Amino acid sequence: MCKRRKVTQSEEMIKIIKEIMILIEYDYIGKENRYYKYFEIVLERLNKPHDLKKMVKELRGLFGGMGTFNDFLLHKDLVTLLIEENDRLEEQKENLFSLCEEILGSDFK
Repeated sequence: MCKRRKVTQSEEMIKIIKEIMILIEYDYIGKENRYYKYFEIVLERLNKPHDLKKMVKELRGLFGGMGTFNDFLLHKDLVTLLIEENDRLEEQKENLFSLCEEILGSDFK
């Protein structure tokens, strides 16, 4: 019987961020979107030796205030929202937020 290796928090974060990036590509701006570019940098850092808590402290800024990643919606063009893709994006935003909370614990606030 083969034991499965436990997925690390960094690996889980990479998985979530990759899914977010795939969804952002559906937006009419696609890979030129500022969040796509930001997550490219985060992925690059996660794939090198890193201090996960430090990175998560930087990431939590995505979730606060007006005009942040929380407010970001995918559009087919300037007016048409992508409903299904936005539902999936919202789920991944929640997954990323929960993982950040889990990593930082009481330091998340």
